[in-house]
Amino acid sequence: MLGLLLIIMIVYIMYVLHKWNKKTEKKLHELERKTFQQMNYYELIDYEEMLDKSKTPKLDKYINEIKKDYEKIDINEEKKYLKKINDGCNLTLLRFVKKKLYNVIEIVNKLNKNGLHPELIDVGIKALIESCKSFKGEKKFDIYSKKIISNYITEELKRNKKEYSTIYEEKSIRYKRVFIRNL
Repeated sequence: MLGLLLIIMIVYIMYVLHKWNKKTEKKLHELERKTFQQMNYYELIDYEEMLDKSKTPKLDKYINEIKKDYEKIDINEEKKYLKKINDGCNLTLLRFVKKKLYNVIEIVNKLNKNGLHPELIDVGIKALIESCKSFKGEKKFDIYSKKIISNYITEELKRNKKEYSTIYEEKSIRYKRVFIRNL
């Protein structure tokens, strides 16, 4: 009974924090807008309009989330992660891959002339997971994984040249309004 009450309180606290965070973001956005307008620029730029001009808002948001989780890992910590991964710990694999995802973004951006593409990022993530599982400790992990990720992405680029020959744009679904009149 006490455990159930504790769980309910934790969920309620998380809910309240989530709502507070949204309100704070709105206030911050409004404060930024007011501050920008007080600077008396001749040409005011609407922040939301700038975001809407991006042809890949979902991809941009995903990359920003990856950047938040990215951190440099020292060699000793990396060895601990890789040892646990070789022992079969999937949770450690998930944590390690999240910390190394930005490396995938950099490699995709370098290899594809037309910038980032979600399918190439997906291939890079699969290669990163494969490199984590197959790493035996002969070299530095970053060098080892970059080689495998680059090979996977290069293969994907060769297989689907046409798909990656243009800059990626998210497809948006637009609904037409249809009015029916009685004749």
